[in-house]
Amino acid sequence: MKINKQYVSDKNTYSGNTPRYIVVHNTDIFAAGADALAHAKAQYNGNLNTSVHYYTDDKKTVYQTALHNKGCWHVGVNYGGRLFGSVNNKNSIGVEMCVKTGYDFNKAFANTVEFVRQLMADTGIPADRVVQHYDVCAKNCPSQIRKKGLWEEFKKQRGHLNDVKDNSNKQSGSAQTIKPLSGYVKIFYKGKDGLNIRKAPCMGDNVVDTVFDGTYTVIGISEDDYWYQLKSGLFITTGREYVQFIEEVSSANYMVKISIPNLRIRKGPGTNYEIQPGFTGKGVFTVVEEAGGPGASGWGLLKAYQKERNGWISLDYAVRV
Repeated sequence: MKINKQYVSDKNTYSGNTPRYIVVHNTDIFAAGADALAHAKAQYNGNLNTSVHYYTDDKKTVYQTALHNKGCWHVGVNYGGRLFGSVNNKNSIGVEMCVKTGYDFNKAFANTVEFVRQLMADTGIPADRVVQHYDVCAKNCPSQIRKKGLWEEFKKQRGHLNDVKDNSNKQSGSAQTIKPLSGYVKIFYKGKDGLNIRKAPCMGDNVVDTVFDGTYTVIGISEDDYWYQLKSGLFITTGREYVQFIEEVSSANYMVKISIPNLRIRKGPGTNYEIQPGFTGKGVFTVVEEAGGPGASGWGLLKAYQKERNGWISLDYAVRV
């Protein structure tokens, strides 16, 4: 499926999404002309109270409206859904199938299945994490798919991740523009399967190596922001649940004194990372690593968080002792 990214924006989104699920919706707006393009424009112009990452319809173009690392307002209120809480706006990608008056349901259905398969291949999200909105919050959505009793058929056609044929993704991935980016990527994923190093910025049969730890020099990032290009010319995921990007690498092991009670601890070196529960409190702490990042002149990794590398403080509020 062709993906039009012209209407990607931050409208009605927020930072901090780590996609682990794909949630399928129907728009339920039957006005003439309420197709994927119209919805993409409406979200781009800030005219919708909700938001999703993609819109599909009965034509062969999908419209992307938000980057995957942006949370969208699509899960909604809980009416008793079995997955509510497990699936939320901070760990999912929202896909809306548009259902305007006069549309071809069969084509829209087929296009949405095809796109979800493509999205599974791009993101590595497995089949059992592709869910209908109803599964999350018990809202009757995707209403038109459910009305026709076709959700099980949707799942059947969607297949499993290992069955997904992603030749089109391999082509589009290899053709991506690589944007310059200087820094380092440190692997903290502890899974026994390791992380794949790929020949191209996409999923598919292009794995050349598997790594389990280490810090690697980054020279670029893919156009879709999903892949770092390493100094070797190969690619690794940008997923924050697997790796951490660092602008500078500097070894350190020293004590700092914190004199304010409410210094926040972040999961990475920068204000663009999520906040850990609680604060440092006043006291003396050991910093074991320094890194550059947004929001401070420097960031320090606390010794207590060294193993998972997910406890960083702004050094602007720390005095070395």
